[in-house]
Amino acid sequence: MTKWWRATGPTYFNHVWKARILEVVTEAAGANAASPLQALKKEAAVSGAEQALAGVAWLPGVLRNREPAHADAASDETGPGAIPMAGDDVPAAAEAVEVA
Repeated sequence: MTKWWRATGPTYFNHVWKARILEVVTEAAGANAASPLQALKKEAAVSGAEQALAGVAWLPGVLRNREPAHADAASDETGPGAIPMAGDDVPAAAEAVEVA
């Protein structure tokens, strides 16, 4: 995914709070890169974040790969990730999945 998407002002930083910008820069480039951005207004912090992440392959959580399924998972699609079908016994305590 990092071949096609980069965190920039228009694609990410303009759409999140300044605190999130600082978190991202700290995660991707380190605390030393993020600390000078704290004193700046958001517009300047966006520009600084773009510079700090230039050449860094950082992705937000929703764009990151999930853990691959294990090879020892059930092949009959009855494992924990299987979708219940009509007639399947679904436990009452099944976790709900929130759709955004």
